[in-house]
Amino acid sequence: MCGRFVVSKSGEQISKELDAENKFFGSLPSYNLAPTQSIPLLINQSGRQLVSASWGLIPSWAKQAPNAPLINARIETVLEKPSFRDSVMRRRGVVPASGYFEWMQTGSAKTPFFMHSEKPMFFAAIFESAGKPISKFSVSIITKDSAPEIEHIHDRNPVMIEDLDGWMNTEGNLDELLGDVANQSDRFAKTLNFHEVNKAVGSVKNNHPGLISPESEQKLFD
Repeated sequence: MCGRFVVSKSGEQISKELDAENKFFGSLPSYNLAPTQSIPLLINQSGRQLVSASWGLIPSWAKQAPNAPLINARIETVLEKPSFRDSVMRRRGVVPASGYFEWMQTGSAKTPFFMHSEKPMFFAAIFESAGKPISKFSVSIITKDSAPEIEHIHDRNPVMIEDLDGWMNTEGNLDELLGDVANQSDRFAKTLNFHEVNKAVGSVKNNHPGLISPESEQKLFD
């Protein structure tokens, strides 16, 4: 995790709810956002802005995008990895979501589940600003060991935060902040609901509201 997620609102709706300037130019709503696509990212640079970011962080020192997109950064090692260290210290953002998909593995079989909450969902993220080798922001979502309530589905989950401004504020003790947002995520995980969905979500070509329906209903959309 996190490899696919859902944003069921428009950029205009999200920016209004977050009191942010809308600079998002991607395609929303989307029910199957995937790596390398443009996803919404809330940043605080001269005020709150909702921008478009390529999902897969490209370090500022990289001359080209990595072969395998850096879509996730482990909270346990984010301060150690050269690809992430500067970003987590200086450029922290938030990815709004309506839920995410996770695959439970049983033997060789993988079953997709939709993870969601009645509360607004926000992923802790790090980003790099627009520049070479791409002309827009790039972003990674922070992950951690799964909370007890969902660890039977997958051993990792996105870090889901409650204090958005606290995460984006680059002042203060970063080690303490990382510990705090991990605790926020575990609290939020207690609000999650989840259900099995159809395997159609595995293809990025599929993108419709039926993907988040329970598996028995989703077959109607195949």
